Amino acid sequence: MPDNIPKDNTALRELITGELARMKSLEVELEFTKARLASYRCSLAVATHLPPEIIQIIFRFCISADRSDRDDRINTHDPRRAPLLLAHICSTWRRIALDTPGLWTHYVVSFGRETKNTFIANIPQITKFWATRWKGCTGKMAFYSAHDFPFDQIHVIYDAFQPYVSSISTLVLQQPYESFHQFEDLPARGFTNLESLKIVTTLTYEYWGPEYDVEGAGDEYYMWIDTLQVLANAPKLHSIDITLDPAYDIPTLRLPWHQLTLLDLHPSRQCFGNVSRNMWTVFKLCKRLKTCNVGFSRRDCIHNAAIVRFDDLQSVSITLSDIECGSIFDNMELPFVEELAIAVNVCNLALSLRPLIGMLRRSNCNLRTLCLDIPSTIEDLVDLFSTVPTVSRLRLHHEISSRWIYPIEDIIRRLIITEDKQPILPNLVVLELQDTRIGYEFFDEIHPLLRLMIGTRKKLNAQTGEAVNKLASSAVELTTVSIQNTDDHGNWSTWSSLLPGFLYLGANVYTLE
Repeated sequence: MPDNIPKDNTALRELITGELARMKSLEVELEFTKARLASYRCSLAVATHLPPEIIQIIFRFCISADRSDRDDRINTHDPRRAPLLLAHICSTWRRIALDTPGLWTHYVVSFGRETKNTFIANIPQITKFWATRWKGCTGKMAFYSAHDFPFDQIHVIYDAFQPYVSSISTLVLQQPYESFHQFEDLPARGFTNLESLKIVTTLTYEYWGPEYDVEGAGDEYYMWIDTLQVLANAPKLHSIDITLDPAYDIPTLRLPWHQLTLLDLHPSRQCFGNVSRNMWTVFKLCKRLKTCNVGFSRRDCIHNAAIVRFDDLQSVSITLSDIECGSIFDNMELPFVEELAIAVNVCNLALSLRPLIGMLRRSNCNLRTLCLDIPSTIEDLVDLFSTVPTVSRLRLHHEISSRWIYPIEDIIRRLIITEDKQPILPNLVVLELQDTRIGYEFFDEIHPLLRLMIGTRKKLNAQTGEAVNKLASSAVELTTVSIQNTDDHGNWSTWSSLLPGFLYLGANVYTLE
């Protein structure tokens, strides 16, 4: 007789009573489960009678193909996992999901040193399973490898996507610099449908050493540049996003410059603050650009050169290596630019804004957003603002440590509307300021000026008819003021205003009335 069977009647009756109670509880739970299952079946009844073509359309609408890889705020299923989820609902949905190519055109793999070798070895097979579901469609492939990923296994990435290069429309590669030479093994004219390329390098100082000198870089630093020759033959490639280091001579990048609409060449974190060399040589070839983020050095500044007009550029972000590079604006014309961001790496002297002002006057553009991270004089800034009265969003970075930077209070004073002067930036709606001064003393200093500036830009309240300001009759109402300053540890903090009414600066609340 088993040990768990009671040997007396009392204990046996208690055991039976407990088991009967548990069975009754399970019966109640079973009824609840049946009711819930019936509810689910009722909800899905319509879907089960829909033709597969309609269900395919519903599936595609439920999955956002444009979803960012790292964006969890969108209330849609992650396209990297959704196809497998749909395939596990029921046999009908599984069959439809497997036969819907559009669900499988977003393939992402991430791995690092901790990734098991068995998984790494199976990546080509997994990629094959995924890519065969495309059935003639083009799609995105992304391979993210951590900087500590074993170099001797990086070939697995190329083995995985090489058979499908003609079907890739978007390719994202994150891997060490030294591994890109494997591009040489790809078909010379294989990327027939490639539209977008993003390369994120994972080079660390541990590889080059802290004594690495950008200007003295040897030929080994160019080890993967020539391998991009296969991209020169990509007839549909129009978007380039590559992490570069300043040792690279940009013209050696064999890319189809003339067909690009987006160009983002930014420095790696190891060499942040530097720009690549000879950018203008290829930039002037990019006549179809709509968005760009590039940097220029002294070598790009050619005096008395022909002016190049960019009719499609709408969003421009330019980093200058130092204040001597401002003359680069003498060589360009941007008649349709709406967003412009300018930054300078070396801020030991004030940058003359004359070339930039001349370019904007020449372009006669309808600029909406202006972001400046440059050392300049207040006179140049006022002249610049007068040149672009259409600006509705202004962002200024203020380094108080530089004696060539205007006091931020001077900017606020110039934005106050007075009766005797034409208002500067009359269409200003959003003002963002960054200042490196510390603590609430900074806000106590500028608060009266902020209150005056916002007050003179207040418009008629449509509901109450109050707060009419005659001075603001020629200007729109300022709705947002955002201020960043550093705390005692050098970290940035953001203080924003909720207008009209109050200005919230940290724990202090200032009344604007």
